[in-house]
Amino acid sequence: MVLAGLFVFKIFKRLDQDWYRCRALAESVKTSTWRFSMRAHPFEDTSSIEVPKTNFRNLLKDILQTNRHIAANLETSVTEQVTGSMIEIRKLPLNQRMDYYVRNRIDNQQAWYSKKSTASKAALSFWVVATIVLYIIAAIALNAEQLGLPSATLAFDPLIVIVTSALGWLQMKRHGELMASYNLTAHEIGILLGDLEAVKTEDEFSDLINEAELAFSREHTQWVARRDAN
Repeated sequence: MVLAGLFVFKIFKRLDQDWYRCRALAESVKTSTWRFSMRAHPFEDTSSIEVPKTNFRNLLKDILQTNRHIAANLETSVTEQVTGSMIEIRKLPLNQRMDYYVRNRIDNQQAWYSKKSTASKAALSFWVVATIVLYIIAAIALNAEQLGLPSATLAFDPLIVIVTSALGWLQMKRHGELMASYNLTAHEIGILLGDLEAVKTEDEFSDLINEAELAFSREHTQWVARRDAN
């Protein structure tokens, strides 16, 4: 009864969708912040810092408008959206910005995606093995009477329910799909590190930043897709 009540509450509140929206919103703001701090398109350097700052604020407005259901519940901030740290990082020369981006963004994302790929692989293996074992036990329970264990047949129906639940959980969590996606992104990030060595100009760095942020946004795009599917 309690579980049924919790399920109804979840459906009513759609908390899972709110979580996906929040993560997507946070990642959109984060990737825009990195682009601004690195002087990447559409926040290239100009004669006045007010131009990219205005572009950044306008982009934030668009992001919030797209996610207005969540944005309406955010705490109101009285501080400037473009922080002093963002400006200071933006002022760094090209080589220092490149080093900063590698240390604080690329390395961080590569470690995160590699860790998530490993975790998804382990979860997939666990649930596949668990489902197979449960199937075998259910088959034994079904034929328990022939094996001289008539009372064991009573376990068949509960086992079938458990097996079905395990299959549903495996399908819902999409461990195999996520493992492949995380692994692909981790390899793409490794390639980006190699490409970074050839960067010599601001335009080349801007192109690399946008390529990297596009790769990093793969997971946040999946969050949106999962939100819409649920």
